[in-house]
Amino acid sequence: MIYHTHGGGMFSGDHRIVLDPLLDEAQALGATLVSVAYRLAPEHPHPAPLDDVHAGLLWTVEHAAELGIDPDRIIAAGTSAGGGLTAALALTLRDTGGPRLLGTPDE
Repeated sequence: MIYHTHGGGMFSGDHRIVLDPLLDEAQALGATLVSVAYRLAPEHPHPAPLDDVHAGLLWTVEHAAELGIDPDRIIAAGTSAGGGLTAALALTLRDTGGPRLLGTPDE
């Protein structure tokens, strides 16, 4: 599964922008694409966007069976501000004990 966080400087955009190339990539990989929405600034400053991205991933993992995805095979990706949120998400998951993303080192 590809868990995608959109760009937009944390103040614009939504989870549906630039989906066509992402859907093509997911299809080529035989993967499911989940594109997460998050609250935008300035109305919702940090850590609201990160909290939303984290909560979305936890929800996705908790509902993996009904979504037909493998919760042990998650790739997190993002563009621009979404890339920063994805990096912060990886650190949050590391610090809170999971779930583990593909490509992160075992400790």
